[in-house]
Amino acid sequence: MDKLELSLRKTGVIGLVNGEEELADLAALQTRAPDAPAEALAQVASALGKPGYDAILDPAAYEAMTRARLDNEDANMPWRPGVMRIRDFGLPDFATILPPSRDGATLTYFARDTHTGLPCKVTLPLGSVGEMVVIPLPLTPMEGDPVPVPQEVTDAALGPEKDAPDDLELLDDEAAEAEGKAAKE
Repeated sequence: MDKLELSLRKTGVIGLVNGEEELADLAALQTRAPDAPAEALAQVASALGKPGYDAILDPAAYEAMTRARLDNEDANMPWRPGVMRIRDFGLPDFATILPPSRDGATLTYFARDTHTGLPCKVTLPLGSVGEMVVIPLPLTPMEGDPVPVPQEVTDAALGPEKDAPDDLELLDDEAAEAEGKAAKE
């Protein structure tokens, strides 16, 4: 079995196989496909892949961290732009978040968005270069704590005005686009 780890060089983070073979990017990791534990592959893939995601190596620790963050949020504080609160998004089904695994030529792991802390599922082909697919997990709104939408956002939303007659006319998209271009000229 290969030993796979992260290493920091002047040029940035790389994957290091058996202490000597350098993997400078995700394509190199995919092509080489080291025979390493799924956890190590996920950690290196996360570091070399799309920025902004950290591999979740310990689902129970991720759940505990998320719940502790939720417990520290003020449930009575209204929604505010720029304030990241888990309760404004909802919670994932933590039972679906599993440790990294490798099934033949596919690595599957869960990662957390480093900005929001929200989880996603990542699949990555190994043995050949292919697309890293990142899919956000479904979230369940907090019970008794609906996601608050500020009134000014609701008021400014596009759409028919309250109590407006329901006699809206359907527009042809191409005709509407041409009409919009003509109005700008």
